[in-house]
Amino acid sequence: MVNSPPNLLVSDGAREALNRRAKDLADQLQGIGRSRPFVAFVALAAIIFGLYYFVIAAPIYVSDTSFSLRGREQSSALGGGGAAGLLAAVGGGASSSAAETAEVSQYILSYEMLAKLDQKLHLRELYSRPRLDVFNWLKAGAPKEEFLHFYRRMVKVSGEQGSGIIRVEVHSFDPASARAVADQILEDSAEYVDGLSSTVRKDTVKASLADLQQSEQAVRQTRLAMAQYRNNTGLLDPTISAAASAGTIQSLTSEILSTRAQIASL
Repeated sequence: MVNSPPNLLVSDGAREALNRRAKDLADQLQGIGRSRPFVAFVALAAIIFGLYYFVIAAPIYVSDTSFSLRGREQSSALGGGGAAGLLAAVGGGASSSAAETAEVSQYILSYEMLAKLDQKLHLRELYSRPRLDVFNWLKAGAPKEEFLHFYRRMVKVSGEQGSGIIRVEVHSFDPASARAVADQILEDSAEYVDGLSSTVRKDTVKASLADLQQSEQAVRQTRLAMAQYRNNTGLLDPTISAAASAGTIQSLTSEILSTRAQIASL
């Protein structure tokens, strides 16, 4: 024989009391929501942000580097190339102009720099790896405008115009890639500045050659004019002829003054 559990019988009065209690609790909760909406909003926001930062958000690692640009004239005089010759550690080397600092800062954030980094370090692959954090994720087939926008979120550049110091802050999803991107930016920036300095040197040499050609043309024209003068006057050296003429004029002037003195004494 199987014993069945006893049936719990709830009287109508007890059921009605439970219903009233549940209704009172619901009214109290609704009252708190109506009387303190800001507290409810803050609590909900805290829960959402806590869930994102502690569960969903991808870890971000930061690698920063600072360097100053040597003056182009100084780096040319030193004969240095690459990072050693054109980029100096903070506190070393002569500071560059504000225009050069801004130019290099813009280059670091340009698509040209991004293309080089992607070719060497595969940034698109790094940024588009699957992760829960959609706010720090680049879709695999993103166009280059979105790719560049994401890159500029991950790489921050600031330049101090007074000292010429450029600071680069690289964000990435692991320490190794953050350090690798920072080092590669430094190397590619040195190559860019080297190219600028080479262009300046070429332009300077070109301008000097143009000045030299103009000077040579002026000398040729002067010599041609001298030859024509000699042919027309029969004089080999105009300066000697001018000196002889000046001596003759001075002698005649003395004779005139002497003659006038004699006339005045009569």
